[in-house]
Amino acid sequence: MAGRVEEKPCEELDATLNSRTGLFGVSGVSSDYRKVETATRNESCEPDSDIATTDSPGRILVIHTRENLMIAREARHVVFSGAP
Repeated sequence: MAGRVEEKPCEELDATLNSRTGLFGVSGVSSDYRKVETATRNESCEPDSDIATTDSPGRILVIHTRENLMIAREARHVVFSGAP
């Protein structure tokens, strides 16, 4: 599989690697974790919702995992199926 090759000036590559990747590239909010954490603790944030802003590079989803329910279902399955 061939990759995409683009020629970029060194200054542009340096700016990209130092300011548009990492935490900022993933969150679309900031490279400062405190700012990302503040954004994720938005009081109006509802589970199973998209909290991305209009200028976010992608969707930011808040997903309620329901881990306790999944663990309880698996435990019930093991108990009643006789599985080890």
